[in-house]
Amino acid sequence: MTMQEGAIDAAKRFFSMPSEEKYVLNIKNQVGFQGYEPFCTQSYSPDNLPDMKESFFVGQDIPLDDSRVEEQRLLTGPIVWPSSLPACSFKEPVEEYYDALRGLTLRILMMIARGLPYGDDVFSEFISNNPAAPMRLLYYPPQEPNCDKWQLGASAHTDFGAITLLLQDDNEGLQVYNAQTYSWSTVPPRKDAFVVNVGDMLEK
Repeated sequence: MTMQEGAIDAAKRFFSMPSEEKYVLNIKNQVGFQGYEPFCTQSYSPDNLPDMKESFFVGQDIPLDDSRVEEQRLLTGPIVWPSSLPACSFKEPVEEYYDALRGLTLRILMMIARGLPYGDDVFSEFISNNPAAPMRLLYYPPQEPNCDKWQLGASAHTDFGAITLLLQDDNEGLQVYNAQTYSWSTVPPRKDAFVVNVGDMLEK
């Protein structure tokens, strides 16, 4: 089993848990915006219903007395992991994947820097300053054919960070918008590849 497959399996185990067990880990009650975010919590557009998705946010799982928590209050601090799942079936594969993905993201940013006319070190200060790097496990339940047309898994949006690496499972649903043709295209899922989104921070 690859690291990616292990992370996907771990996410499936978590989202299969009873709702009351997941709600104990509600992000509103945790440190550093980490933990469980229930269904219909977010909405990217006032014209649509709240997004039909649930998620689990992961950042740097470090003690409260670590200096990094004071320096970067977002996505740092102790994570409360589900007590009903053995560490080997959720916490460990998720942390392993997070650490690998965080490192990969920083390497990709350095590669992007080489293609920009600002010098290879344009992102060096940002990368060396313990940047916030959230990872989000997401579950989108199947929707009935006759559901409200404004009920989406995730409304149209751009990501606010520098870059986003998206790993899909076997299910379609992710789409990208072509501003030249005013059309949406489905991104075929591939477990052996990431979709790399350029976010608002890098675009600006």
